[in-house]
Amino acid sequence: MPILPVADFLAMALPFVSPGPCDYRRPWDSIQRSRKPVSIRSTGTGFAAQLAEASKDKPTAAMLTSRISDAYPEGLRNVASLPDVTIVSGSADQDATLNGAAPVVFSTSAANVLERPDELLEECFGPTTMLIEYSDQEELSAVLAMVPGSLTATVHAQPGEDGADLVEQLSGLAGRVLFDGWPTGLAVNWAQQHGGPYPATTSLFTSVGATAVRRFQRPVAYQDAPETVLHPALRESNPLGIPRRVDGELVLP
Repeated sequence: MPILPVADFLAMALPFVSPGPCDYRRPWDSIQRSRKPVSIRSTGTGFAAQLAEASKDKPTAAMLTSRISDAYPEGLRNVASLPDVTIVSGSADQDATLNGAAPVVFSTSAANVLERPDELLEECFGPTTMLIEYSDQEELSAVLAMVPGSLTATVHAQPGEDGADLVEQLSGLAGRVLFDGWPTGLAVNWAQQHGGPYPATTSLFTSVGATAVRRFQRPVAYQDAPETVLHPALRESNPLGIPRRVDGELVLP
C-alpha cells in the first residue's frame, strides 16, 4: 500500500505508530494485513526523524504463525544488507518467534529504488516499512511506475495542491485510491472495492462488498438454445418473475 504525499507533506504513515485503531494485543494489528504501507515523500521534510520518534519504544507483537515469525527477521536482514538503505528506527537483529516482532523503519532514495526495484519493493511481511525519498515529480512518477499492482494507494496532501496527474497514475496501480485517510476498514457495501491489479489480486472484482459474488461467476452464452434446456431465469416467459435485462434494457416483472 503506497502512502504517497504530494509535495512537502508530514504525517504518520504507519498503523503501528498511529495513536488510533491499532491494539498490539491483537496479532493482526502488527501490520499483518493485506495493505502494506510504503511511504514516498519529497526530500527535506524531516519526516523520517518524526517517524523514528513516534515509533520508538513500541511493544513487540506475536505474529500469526511460526512460519511468518521466522521469516520476518530474515526479511529484515535482507533489506538492511542492501546498498544505500538506512534503518531509521528499530533493529533488524531480532527473534520474532521468541520475543515477538518489533517495528522497523527503513529509508532509501528514489534513485536507489530505480536501480534495484525488485529487491527494495519486495514485501517483508510484518511491522516494517520503507520510506522512499524523491527529489522531483519526474522521479516520483518513475518510482511509481516500478510499484507492482496494489490493493490501495493513499494520497495525503495540503489543500490546493494539484495531484491530478498523481491520482491518474495511482488509479492504474491500485484498486482503491484514498485521500487523507487510512485503508484499514472494509465495509460490505456497493461502493467497496478490495482488489487491484496483479499481483495484488487475480480477479478484476472485489473480494469484499456487494459485488464480490462476481468473483465466483462465469458467464455462459446460450445461442439458439430451445427453451426446455434453459434455466428458468433465462426463459422468455420469465417464470421466476425476476428483473432482467433483455437486449440491454431493464425489464421489470
